[in-house]
Amino acid sequence: MNFYIFVNSRSYDFNDKVVGSPTISSYRLLNKIYPIYDGTRLQSFLKPNDKFIFYLAGKLKSKTNMFVAHGEIEDIVVNDFYSEDDLHISSPIGKVIKLKSIVKVKI
Repeated sequence: MNFYIFVNSRSYDFNDKVVGSPTISSYRLLNKIYPIYDGTRLQSFLKPNDKFIFYLAGKLKSKTNMFVAHGEIEDIVVNDFYSEDDLHISSPIGKVIKLKSIVKVKI
């Protein structure tokens, strides 16, 4: 079993407004999915039942730079259905990690 930190960073929407990492993280946890982009290193090591921690990156220390959830990976699949374009401008998503047993950390 391996352990991974899934970093959630800010991005921009189509109106060039900042979408903060807490918003992106909440969206991903709600959908029980974490995207893997084509250039992601070590993606071949991910496997079901590995553990993860969700981390919020960012400059606003009162809302970021913290762990917000942890859990277990359910599956890793080639992406043909998931997009985050309605939330922020996203690079092409090659695979998605389906999440299970998510435990949110109280902040």
